[in-house]
Formats: sequence, C-alpha cells, structure tokens
Amino acid sequence: MIDSIKIILKDFSGDLSNCTFVEPKKLINNIEGKKYDYVNYRLYNKSSSAKHYLSVSQNKKTGTVTLTGSLRKRSYNRVTLLDMSQSMFVQTLKGIAKELCIPFEELRRAKFTQCEVGANIRTRIPAIEMLPLVVDYAHYERIDDYIEKGTLYFNGADRLLKLYVKDDEIAAHSFSEEKRKLKKMSFDRLKAKGIHYLRIEFTMKTHRSFRNKGMDHIRTVGDLIDHYSELYDFWTKEINRIVIFNKLRYNEAELFSKEKEIILGLEKLGFFEFVDRYQDFCMSTTTTSKSAKSAKSDAFKEVRLILDKYFDRKEYNKFSLRIDVAKYLIGKSKQFELNLPLLIRNLWGVSTLNK
Repeated sequence: MIDSIKIILKDFSGDLSNCTFVEPKKLINNIEGKKYDYVNYRLYNKSSSAKHYLSVSQNKKTGTVTLTGSLRKRSYNRVTLLDMSQSMFVQTLKGIAKELCIPFEELRRAKFTQCEVGANIRTRIPAIEMLPLVVDYAHYERIDDYIEKGTLYFNGADRLLKLYVKDDEIAAHSFSEEKRKLKKMSFDRLKAKGIHYLRIEFTMKTHRSFRNKGMDHIRTVGDLIDHYSELYDFWTKEINRIVIFNKLRYNEAELFSKEKEIILGLEKLGFFEFVDRYQDFCMSTTTTSKSAKSAKSDAFKEVRLILDKYFDRKEYNKFSLRIDVAKYLIGKSKQFELNLPLLIRNLWGVSTLNK
C-alpha cells in the first residue's frame, strides 16, 4: 500500500553517520556564498548494489530531520510490481531506525506528509488504452499532459490520484540501458499474452487528507502501522468514485426523452464538452448561486446514471476495473489478512461505512 512518504523527526536523538553527505549545489543566485539552513544526505540501503536511497535533510537550527523517498523501493532495492504489506512496512521502518541510531518508538512518533497509498493491478486490457477511458474522479482537475506516455493525474486540494502504466515505468527506470532493453522485452512478451499492469495510487498530501476521509486518528508513522488495514478500506472506496466512459449500448426506442438527450449529447460531443454544456444549461435555469451549485451537481449525477445504466458490457467499463481490483485483493488475502467482504462491498459502493 504505502510507497513514497515524507517523515519528519523532531527532537532527533540519533546521528547521521550512516548517511552519505550531499554537497549543496552552487546556484547562480547564491554567488555570494549564502549559508544553507539545511544539511542534505542520502541514506542508502545496505545491499551489494545500494542503488536506491532516501533523501535526508537536517535543519541546522532545530535539528529536525526529514526523510523523503520510496519505502517500497528501499525495501526491495528495485522498482518492482511487488506492493508493500504491513509486515514489510514495519520491517523497513525498523531498518531505517537502526541506520539512524534511534529507538524504533521515536520513529513511530514521527509525523508525516506526502504519503502515497496504492497498488499495482493486473488489467484485462492494455493499461495505456484504459487511461483515456477514465474521465473523472471526485471532480478533481484532470491532468492528461502525459497520458500518451502512460500517466494520468487527478489533482485536488488535499490529495492526488495518479494512474500509470506500471510495467512501462519499471522498464524505463532500470539503471542501465542493457537492463532497460531486457525488461522492456520481458514486459512486451507479457503484454502479448494479455498481461498488463496499472498502478492506482493516491497521494495524501497532508494530515487533512486523512481527516477528510474519516481517518483523523492517523497522525504519526505509528498510527500508519497500527491502522494499515484502513488504507485498503480508503483505497477501495476511492476506486469506486472513478468514472469510466466507454461505448454505450441501448435501444433508442426504450429511452426516456432526457436519457436520449444525454446519450446523444455524449456520443456527439464527447464526455467533457457535453458535461460542460449540460451543466451550464442546467445552471442557467436557476436564480441563486446555491441553486446553481445544486443544479451543476445534479446534472453530473444524471450523466453518471446514464453511464451506469447503459454501459456496453462487451467493452472495458467501471465493473471491469472493479473486477480487476477485486482479483488483486483476493490474491492478497491469501498472503495476509484482509477484510475481503468489506473491501469488495467498497468497490461496488454498497459498504455501510462509506464516508
């Protein structure tokens, strides 16, 4: 579940003797030799290759130490399809505490931000083909600047959803050209057999991200450990909010007039242009800002109801995604304990605990 994270250690009691000092870069705007307020290091994992590291920064005035980077990469010492279980998370943190010469309890008390929560899902269609079908998540800003390269973002005030082609990312981040070519060939062979991987990852930017999703009690690294299962709960609920628009299948003669209007609009204008126009039209019929906001929300709900009711079952759709995620969860439940019935209900939006 957890990948990258920023951990803040106030009242740091250890030392950084196991870290590698990083010389500050000579910036053009610092030609007068202005002193830096931070000392930067790298904490490499103790392996034969030691390729991956955590960035370590210490405030000279306060002594506060900040760790930033991927715990998953540190744990496995490579970019991988493997996800981080709770036990692996604890094991990795204990190793970090030892390297920093601090008690594990001190690391448990540390606050954190920029926490990535995600997993790698095997999809039945190429992940690169699925990304354009994802049209909305929580009404967040959709950023598709890199969609052709295999990455799609939805950016909100307190969290970020990132969807990307995981197999391509693994091949691209190999440390040598030879390994990049070999990994690309390996994944190309898997793709030819219909094996594709998509990563679905949420970045919880601050504590407010957790508070807004009913997890106000998760404030420290120790809280993440103790409530690790709740991350799966959150993750599945949010996947349920992902909107997929593919082909629609319907009998025009059986449509109500408003259904026909929405369907024909979607097919003629496409999702984004039609939704914008339809919301503007619905808002134009109102008289107050409050009613306009309500009309905009209702218009989007009407479009979602159409997508839910008339999706083409022969094409990749929201239920296809949910089934792919459910298969992932079933596989993981054989490796460690998960509340599988709850998580499956979350995916289908029928959990009594939805927030």
